[in-house]
Amino acid sequence: MRKKLIITIVILAVIVAGLWSILGWYKGEQQADLLRQAQVDYEAGHRDWMIDRLREALALAPNNLEALATQARLLDAVDDPACLNAYRRLSELQPADQEALTAWLAALVRYERTSEAIEVYEQMAGGKSPLAPTAGFSRLGANLAGSAGDTAAQLRYLREAYQRDPEDVETGLGLSLAEAQSLPVAELAPTQARLAKLLDRPEVRTQAAALLLAIEAQAGDQAALQASAEHIWELGYDDVELRLLALDAFYQIDRELFEKKLALLLDREQRDNESLTAIFDWLLAHEEYDTIIRMATEEGASMGNLKRPPVANRVVEAMILTDQLKALRRYNAGVAWTGAEGFASLLPPLVSTLDREKARDFPNPSFTRWLAVATLPQLREILPVTERLDFPAERAAILQEIIRDDPWDREAYRQLYAMRSAERDSLGMLKLLQEERANFPQDREIADEYAWITLVLNVDRRGSEQIAKLNFSSDPTDPEFRVTWALAQCLSKDPTAALKTLEPLKEPGVRARLVKALAYRLLDDKAASDEVLAGEDMANLLPDERRLVLESRPLPKDD
Repeated sequence: MRKKLIITIVILAVIVAGLWSILGWYKGEQQADLLRQAQVDYEAGHRDWMIDRLREALALAPNNLEALATQARLLDAVDDPACLNAYRRLSELQPADQEALTAWLAALVRYERTSEAIEVYEQMAGGKSPLAPTAGFSRLGANLAGSAGDTAAQLRYLREAYQRDPEDVETGLGLSLAEAQSLPVAELAPTQARLAKLLDRPEVRTQAAALLLAIEAQAGDQAALQASAEHIWELGYDDVELRLLALDAFYQIDRELFEKKLALLLDREQRDNESLTAIFDWLLAHEEYDTIIRMATEEGASMGNLKRPPVANRVVEAMILTDQLKALRRYNAGVAWTGAEGFASLLPPLVSTLDREKARDFPNPSFTRWLAVATLPQLREILPVTERLDFPAERAAILQEIIRDDPWDREAYRQLYAMRSAERDSLGMLKLLQEERANFPQDREIADEYAWITLVLNVDRRGSEQIAKLNFSSDPTDPEFRVTWALAQCLSKDPTAALKTLEPLKEPGVRARLVKALAYRLLDDKAASDEVLAGEDMANLLPDERRLVLESRPLPKDD
């Protein structure tokens, strides 16, 4: 009887264990499915659904690391401060995990809770955290101090980290940089010695060389600078980046020495297109335009790469920047532009007219053809060239094409809007804002700029006033929202309210002064209006903004 009872108990225990195992497996599968659905909801932009799925998943297993990590990542991706609780739990559940702690404290900093992050760190430093005695923990303290702008604490933590692990090259480099930024140059001898040792470590050699040369240049010790530059030059036998750092030092020391080293460098790297391009980039950055042009055009020039992209691009830039357009015409005729058609398509107007002003209105079918087939990466590659070389029409055309191909490229909108603003093209600004609002309907800053321009142009007055009022109500501390709302009040014939709205602004900008001047005009106080705009360069304003103030008339007294 007893034997049967024991067997029954064992069987029941096995069954219960099996049921618990099945239940655990089911809950795990259910949780994994919810996490996958949350990811899908995030990618589809369904924020509320995503949050619900995450909440359900965590309810099944609150301490599951994968679920917590997914919750932290997705909530952080939608800028939801609730992610901080998930990061905290991940760190608490893994007290010896440096990455988990770093993620939590970094998130606190991102959400502007730096003081809380520092408090957490200091509590752990004074407690029994297994991480507290490590160099990584000290580096984390340095990062937090840097975020708080506390350079003294940052330096202290970095020195502590270096003492704990003097072989860590990143810590040594970070400490050296912090010392160079915060200590007088006369106290940097230990820093220089440390950097000289780091030159033997390939993983940080370039950064250490750049910092060492910068310190010695600041110290004004030409002999020490030249000695270090010579050493770095030798170390850079197969590294053009190191040799260019040394070349920069020679450039500061002596022109003859610089030219000798440059000739040696060019002779060694003349067959390496990538290295030669880096050298010519260095020469452009130092405005050594004549040096570039002389090398490319002198009789008997032997480097074949000088007539091929991408080196040829740099030669052309030097010629355009120095207005040597006749030299450009001769040089361009011999360049094989294969692979750089976008860059080459900018040149025909200049080559044909030899006049920058005439070139602006010269037909350029070559550029038009390239623009029609250019890919997005190609457009983005040529865009900065058009700015450097002052091709405004081509730059605007490329920006428009980028926006057409990628309507969510905020930087392209920003650049094109700045161009339209510089051209005082109010209608062009309005058209661009309409497109941008369609793609970013929740962006209040875009909505505010749209409201300003439409109020100035007297377009969509009712809608603009509603936007201005809503923005100001949502964030009265934003000075731009405040100014736009004040303009709406002026145009609604309430200048007194507008002046009251502007009162909290301690340092009013151009637009705030413009609205204030308009309010005084409407109140029939021209003297006060003129005083507000005294010293203001009205040419910097849009014509419609000037007209709005200068052509306004006092409101009837009964208004």
